[in-house]
Amino acid sequence: MIQFIRKSFKRKLLVCFLAVSILPFAVGVMMMTQMFRLRVAGEYEQKNQEQAEMAAQAIDKFFHEMDEALEGLAEDGNILKALTSQDQKAVSGAYERLYGAADRLTGTVQMDIYSAEGDCRLSTGYGTGQKKMPDYWGILKVARTHPDETIIRDEKEYEGSGAMLLRAARAVLDEEGECAGFVVASMGPEEIQPIFSGICGSQDGVALLNGFWEPVYTAGTAAQGGLAWVLRQRVLTGEQILSSLDGNSLYLEELKDWGFLCVLFRPQLITEEIHESMYRLAAVMGAAALIFCLWVSARMSSSLSLPLTNLNQAMDQVKKGDLETRVAVNRQDELGQLAASFNVMTGELKDYMEQQVSQQKKLNEVSIAMMQAQLNPHFLYNTLDTMKWMAKANHIPEIAVMASRLAKILRTSISSDQFITLKQELELADSYAQIQAIRFQNRFSFSYQIPPELEGCMVPKLIVQPVVENAFIHGLADCDQGNIWVTVAQKDQDVLIQVEDDGCGISPEVMEALNCRKQKRLPGRLGLYNVDTIIRLYYGDHYGLKVSRRQEGGTKAAIKLPLNRGEKVGHDN
Repeated sequence: MIQFIRKSFKRKLLVCFLAVSILPFAVGVMMMTQMFRLRVAGEYEQKNQEQAEMAAQAIDKFFHEMDEALEGLAEDGNILKALTSQDQKAVSGAYERLYGAADRLTGTVQMDIYSAEGDCRLSTGYGTGQKKMPDYWGILKVARTHPDETIIRDEKEYEGSGAMLLRAARAVLDEEGECAGFVVASMGPEEIQPIFSGICGSQDGVALLNGFWEPVYTAGTAAQGGLAWVLRQRVLTGEQILSSLDGNSLYLEELKDWGFLCVLFRPQLITEEIHESMYRLAAVMGAAALIFCLWVSARMSSSLSLPLTNLNQAMDQVKKGDLETRVAVNRQDELGQLAASFNVMTGELKDYMEQQVSQQKKLNEVSIAMMQAQLNPHFLYNTLDTMKWMAKANHIPEIAVMASRLAKILRTSISSDQFITLKQELELADSYAQIQAIRFQNRFSFSYQIPPELEGCMVPKLIVQPVVENAFIHGLADCDQGNIWVTVAQKDQDVLIQVEDDGCGISPEVMEALNCRKQKRLPGRLGLYNVDTIIRLYYGDHYGLKVSRRQEGGTKAAIKLPLNRGEKVGHDN
């Protein structure tokens, strides 16, 4: 798979775009989901804990109010008289105190007065209280042994207690400090329910447990599912008591002064189902984002890779030799600049190739012209005609010399070698001069000088002989006696060949035309034109032929070539 991706720039871009877009999104969604869950759960947990504390404080406040009420009744003289005498006035006062205490609590709490033997003497209830309570065990026994405390117990330890859930009892002491009776407050569900009003909602639950984790009062969702039994089992087995139960959270507050437990039962805000729904929603969003990112990534990768693909295809066409290939430039970024540069490069390459072909064609034409110039029919006719008449008239050996020198020139002209040594080139010029000397009966002299270290330099063939020929034909044409000198010297990394004559000299017009290198063949100057052209084609415009007038009279032609010791090279443009 990795190798498959690496083989395509487009696939690399696609994978990179997907990684950059999808991975941060997926990580971000997971982190946001977890942070949302933790933050909301934390805030909800704090709110629930505060609500559980409020519920515990409410029941604790009620118990303290009950304690104050029972303490006031136990110290009231009318209550003591009602227990120790049959004084109706005291009984009426006792009833008044009992109802007043009930009103200060919830208004429906049943207030009773029991004798020391457990007989009910006075009651605010209507037949719902017990006529007799045992004084040798239970709440009365504890109240007797703790006369300075209000004892609150759950009602389950008594049979026939009806709908009562809680009882509070306090001993009434006589003047000697002996227990004369008891003041007892009895509470049912109707009395306990208002305590939690405004604290627990319709979906909440609350439970009041005794010290044995047995339910005393349950309301709302806490009344279902056997909450007290589950909590007792957790206590016995050592499990986490307040772990969630049926999708609800438990909050426990202990009423240390009374030996009861208040439990708040609250539904969990973010359940596992909600959590799973959040992840499903995130998955749907991720899938939608993935599809969108795939579309955008495909468009972007195609936009970036298509110009490169077109450029690669165009390069393949150029490799096959199609220099007319061009890439459409329809963008202004770096890829557009690259396409424009490719078009410029192919255009310049085409121009360069055409120039190369043109120069090679011109070089071929000049080479043929050089050969034609060297094989000038007029020169050959005059030479052969001279040899014929001399042979007939004088029977002299010069004919053999002329024939051998002419053969040497002809062999070099038709040779396939394009380069010869400088010494060989000067020997060809000397052969030509010997023929002309015989022809014109030694009216002209020819000489050349070359340093030994330059004899092996490689030069294009037949570049000196046309210059020497020009000196004979034009420089010494109207002279009865003349001289031609050829000198060779090295100047830096170049070779300078100078051909001088003491004839009539070159005209300013011809000299200017040759030195300005006008691309024009001058009449009668074909040899000089060919020499200059062929040198420039081989070595560049820095080299070539220059002509000037000598101060002493005559013409000087200077040939400038690069120094190539024994190395046969082609032309360099």
